[in-house]
Amino acid sequence: METAFQEYMQRFEEDDFDGALVAELIEVFGPRRTHMKAMYERYKANGKFIPAMTKELPIQTAFDSRVAGDYISEAVDLKIGYFAGVPIAYSYDSEMPEAEAATDVLKRFNRLNRIQDLDSETAKWSAITGYGVRLLYIDEELRERVMNVPSYDCIFIGELTEPTAGLRMYQDGEDLKVDVYTAQRVVTFLETDGEYTPVEDELNVFQAVPLIGYPNNSELQGDCDKVLPIIDGIDEVLSNSLSEDTAQRLAYMAFEGGQISSEDLAEARANGAFMVPAGGKVYFITKDINDTARQNLLTHLVSDFYRFTKTPNLRDEAFTGNSSGVALKFQLFPFNAKVTTFQRKFESGTLQMFTALANVWGLRGNAFDPLNVYLEFTENFPLDLLNEAQVQQTLAGLVSEETRLGLFSAIDNPKEELEQMQQEQQDKAFMGSNEIDTNQDATDDAVPDAPVDAASQFVTE
Repeated sequence: METAFQEYMQRFEEDDFDGALVAELIEVFGPRRTHMKAMYERYKANGKFIPAMTKELPIQTAFDSRVAGDYISEAVDLKIGYFAGVPIAYSYDSEMPEAEAATDVLKRFNRLNRIQDLDSETAKWSAITGYGVRLLYIDEELRERVMNVPSYDCIFIGELTEPTAGLRMYQDGEDLKVDVYTAQRVVTFLETDGEYTPVEDELNVFQAVPLIGYPNNSELQGDCDKVLPIIDGIDEVLSNSLSEDTAQRLAYMAFEGGQISSEDLAEARANGAFMVPAGGKVYFITKDINDTARQNLLTHLVSDFYRFTKTPNLRDEAFTGNSSGVALKFQLFPFNAKVTTFQRKFESGTLQMFTALANVWGLRGNAFDPLNVYLEFTENFPLDLLNEAQVQQTLAGLVSEETRLGLFSAIDNPKEELEQMQQEQQDKAFMGSNEIDTNQDATDDAVPDAPVDAASQFVTE
């Protein structure tokens, strides 16, 4: 269960909250909010939030090169491409009497709100900050809408996928406002000098908290939260190596048997030559750098990043060779397990969203049961259709047709596929074969009878 601020649940269940409680919640949430916002900025490669770009060295040198690898987006983007690269399929139970009308309502809502793009963005926020957040609202045309909102601006009271209450902070012009959502009310507080005063109080038409949480996991951790020291270590090794190489190329030069002024040194750097007095000597001082040890450390850190985030390294030899689909799936097993866990969390959040929507649609006279909505996830995995076709041939006659077709990744619904196959067979039987028979029978070699002259029948001998 993904819960937060459980100690405050009773206050909101009893509808006993005020500006002081809102201020307390925001203060307690502060450190978590700072971390979530920093993770989002790091995903965007904002150097102000990357330690390797801002860290103060114990000794300041003239050669201080800073680099930072974009490892957070590497893990996040690959997961989102695998999870939502093939759009999630939404369907309503066709056996229910309201199926046709409910399916139409579902399709219109998804199309209006561009649900495919929304799903990808929600999953992205979840992977970065630990959970994504959607907000349901009614637009000016009285249509049900939903949008993603920054997760670091939202506080949930109770279980994330079925909250007792939710708070959302946002900037309205120069004013900071906080909307507090319960199943009955939406109360807006205005911040003034650290105090929060209620300025609006409306009924909640959704009859459920319209702030929808999508946890990344039960611990509400982002995909890279556990490996930040590893990422920072990679950046530090690369930055130190680059600084050292820069210093080696430009700085360490020795002069023997003479002196050189700063002006002469600057001119020499520009022209690439020195005037050395007789008996003098100019040479570079080189450090004995163990490049092998440095490379081994870097390789180890990079390997640990992929290992502990359960992210496949697509540049690894295991993925660059001609591996079969089964072999690749074994390589992707930890990654697939992580994505599968998120699928379950995503489904729970979506159920809460449709529960709130069903309340509004019921008021409009549209019967809609959120428990009859089904989500079908399809991993964006390269298909080995040749191998699958061979499996289909091998299993023919050994298992039921529906079971056999269900093993074929190109078929989403084996039952519908069987019905379509039967229909095609019936159509062929009814219409007859449309093939042209090019084989002649034995009678085809006989000479055809000569044409009869109709006029000759009337000639008398």
